[in-house]
Amino acid sequence: MKIKPIPLKNIALTAAIILTVSSGFSLHAQTKVIIHPPQAELKLPGLLRPLHLTLAKYTIERHPGWQAKETYDSATHIVTLEFCDPNDTSTILMRCTSQSYDRRSFDSIQWNKTKEHIRTGYGDRGVGVMPLFDSSLCEKPVNGIIGRYEVLARHPDRIEYCAAIMTTSEGILLTANFPSEDFSDRLTYFRTIARDIRSK
Repeated sequence: MKIKPIPLKNIALTAAIILTVSSGFSLHAQTKVIIHPPQAELKLPGLLRPLHLTLAKYTIERHPGWQAKETYDSATHIVTLEFCDPNDTSTILMRCTSQSYDRRSFDSIQWNKTKEHIRTGYGDRGVGVMPLFDSSLCEKPVNGIIGRYEVLARHPDRIEYCAAIMTTSEGILLTANFPSEDFSDRLTYFRTIARDIRSK
C-alpha cells in the first residue's frame, strides 16, 4: 500500500462539535508545540508503530516515517495532532483534534447529537456520507473508550475518513483524506489507526 500525500482541507466539523469547548478566551492564551520526528523512512508502506504523545491523553500509532506535531491551545484547551511527510510538512496526511471533557455531563443524548452534527456537517456542504461504524455510549469502557463513530465522505475529488472517538476523559476527532481511486487499502490503514487509539 502506498500512501499518497493529499492536502487535508479544512472541514466544517471541529472539535467543538463533539467536545465541551470553553466559551471564554484568555488574553494570555499560549500555544505549546512539540515535534515528534520520524523514526524510519517512508519506503515501506503499511507500517505502524506506537507514538508516545506528550500533550494529548491518549495513545496512537503512526507510520514510523511520518513526522507528527502536537499543538496545545491554552485558550480552548484543544490539542491538535498532525501527521505529515517530513519532506513536505505543508501536506497533512492525518489530523486528530482532542479536548478533555466532563464524563459526568456527557450522556447518550449528547452522543447521538454529536453523531448527528457530524452527518449534517457534511450534508450541509452537499457531501454524501456513508456510515462505517456506529456504537452506543458504553457504561463500561473498553481500553478507555466509551463510544466510536466512523463515516466515509465522498467528495468529488477525494475520499474523507472521519472517526469520532470518546474516551473516558477526552473527545477525539480523527480525519484523513486520500484519492478516490483504489482507496480500500488506505481506508483500512486509517481505520486500524483509529481503532487502536487507547485512553492513557
